Amino acid sequence: MTAAELEGLYFLRKEIARDRRRICELRERAASTGAAPGRMWGPHAGVSDRVGCCAADIADLTKALTVNCDRAVKKEAEITGFINSVNDPRMRLILKLRFVDCLPWFKVAMELGGGNSDASCKMSFRRWAKTNLD
Repeated sequence: MTAAELEGLYFLRKEIARDRRRICELRERAASTGAAPGRMWGPHAGVSDRVGCCAADIADLTKALTVNCDRAVKKEAEITGFINSVNDPRMRLILKLRFVDCLPWFKVAMELGGGNSDASCKMSFRRWAKTNLD
């Protein structure tokens, strides 16, 4: 396991959350009765069928979201198995909070308590990763 592989799940989940927000925005835009402000760019520029354009974008995003959700489930199982094999309980907790729960470093520090800062948690991970990851 590499640090990049661990971070891959974190960023994949961020992408999934972004796509879900975008789908909600598109649904709201399709349901709105007003003109779409500033919608003179993109793949549907000049097309007046706002609902049709939004529906096409929603379908594309939903397809990508499904693929990414499947990837995330597989990646989480792989990463969780790796994390559970780590001997240091503090580092196991840091790894779970950051890479499985997708918390930002300052929230990882808050969960750990004991005067930890986001910088100290990040540094602990980097030092540990340098000697324990491929």
